[in-house]
Amino acid sequence: MKKNSEEHIHIYVASFLRKLQAKGLDFIFFHIPNGGGRSKQEGGKFKLMGVLPGVPDLCVMKDGCIFFIELKATLGRQSTVQENFIQDARKYGFKTFILKAATPQEAITKATNILKEFFADHQTIDSVASSMSFIS
Repeated sequence: MKKNSEEHIHIYVASFLRKLQAKGLDFIFFHIPNGGGRSKQEGGKFKLMGVLPGVPDLCVMKDGCIFFIELKATLGRQSTVQENFIQDARKYGFKTFILKAATPQEAITKATNILKEFFADHQTIDSVASSMSFIS
């Protein structure tokens, strides 16, 4: 895995979210595996099963609230289907965020700001964010 790639940043954000859960913040999150290389046969099967292109990387659920986070490395850009999904999600009242970062540290800072919109316990969020260690 390439340092500071979208995948690398994604793993750090997921680790941050798991640490927040371990510290008692009550929420569920999950990754939505929409990308990656698939055979035409597998892609066709997934489409028949209802897989929707453009869904953001992460879904976070808390107290009747659902929001989405699309993660991008600095040079990453949203596809048209991602832009369309985010427009539709917002139209239906769901918050969506594009978290674009050059490094895992920057991603954690931005994730911290997003989470503070939904959680009153800013002290725990800041504490966990500052305790994150990053491999150089």
